[in-house]
Amino acid sequence: MNILFRGGGFSNKGDEAMMLTVQKELAKRLPGTNFFLRTSQKQVEEAHSCGLFSSTSTGGPFARMVRLAGAYVANRDVRRASRLSVIAAEEIADLGHVDCVVDISGFNYSDEWGAKRARRPLAWAEYCGAHDKPYICLPQAWGPFQITGVARAVRQLCKYASVLYARDEVSLSFLRELLGPDGDRIRMAPDVAFLFTGESPRAGRGLLEALGLDIKSSPLVGIAPNMRVYERCRGVGAGSEYIQLMTKVAEHCIHTWGASVILLPHMFSVHKVEHKDDRFLCGLIKLGVSDSDRCFTIRKYVSAALTKSIEGQVDLMIGSRFHSLVFALSQGVPAVALGWAHKYPELMGSVGLDGNALIHTQFAEKSVIELLNMAWESRAQSKAAIRKRLPEIRKQAARVFDDAAEILQHSG
Repeated sequence: MNILFRGGGFSNKGDEAMMLTVQKELAKRLPGTNFFLRTSQKQVEEAHSCGLFSSTSTGGPFARMVRLAGAYVANRDVRRASRLSVIAAEEIADLGHVDCVVDISGFNYSDEWGAKRARRPLAWAEYCGAHDKPYICLPQAWGPFQITGVARAVRQLCKYASVLYARDEVSLSFLRELLGPDGDRIRMAPDVAFLFTGESPRAGRGLLEALGLDIKSSPLVGIAPNMRVYERCRGVGAGSEYIQLMTKVAEHCIHTWGASVILLPHMFSVHKVEHKDDRFLCGLIKLGVSDSDRCFTIRKYVSAALTKSIEGQVDLMIGSRFHSLVFALSQGVPAVALGWAHKYPELMGSVGLDGNALIHTQFAEKSVIELLNMAWESRAQSKAAIRKRLPEIRKQAARVFDDAAEILQHSG
């Protein structure tokens, strides 16, 4: 069996964690399965090292156009896909032999991203529908769907999907409202990255020590900034309200709590055309911290597994990246979410930390510092609450793969 990932990759550590978790869990249930991923050229080595078949666009625009033209003439699926997306048509020309598409987009289907992004998977969904192959949407955030083009695209996607998972109650309600009586294939389950296996604790400690951190001498706080939050706040660079807030947060951790701070990027640019990623934000925050000897950051690319290992070493995670929170919480580490969408408070509520989240429209400095102080003082209680919830969360996440394996075994 050949399974194609939609939404995976190695630039975003959450995408990577979800993808590798799906690969591992389905491989256990369906021995002999091969997994495919469309990547940039810079990600090919990473894909191959994980046992993934990688397909990538090669050559210049003219060469790609010639290849696609040949496929267009010979392949009806390519012709159908080209109406929706040239990129998807290229993918189908290269990978049209897959038996299933597993969508792990995380959060692509919403008014937040617009109709263009919502339409991207439709070519593959139509392909699966035309060949009676499963298209499976694993747990992710959904909605809202007030923009007509977004609603239409998501409704069309859902028509072809064998099963749809929402990972929180708000997303579930958006999907049910959109689909109405046709929503019988919607299910709810936690993020599958709760099952992701990181590297050993020793690996995380080793990297921190290599940076010059002595994690035995003082508490350690992790801060994971997010370009998506930065883009939604006023100001640019060091003048950004978000950067100024996160700098004050880091200073508060150092001077009030006596902690050291590790700034943790979760997004790395691994595309042909380089662009700013989370390391840019980490650099700006570190630059603004007065006691820079107590503030550390990761500058080089690291894997999701090593990132999770590092985040297991901190005493508190302050995360604007959704999966920095998942990585911490799945190891029993208390956390505070400073995010931008409904998925953040929903995640924190799922582990019993209902009050430990603010979104960007609530980022008054006083409110943020009060929340952080509360979270810092209640770390022991939070750890107990998290650990109480984790067994059931993992059980629910594992059930997703039991269901997916059953669908795949009965397909075709």
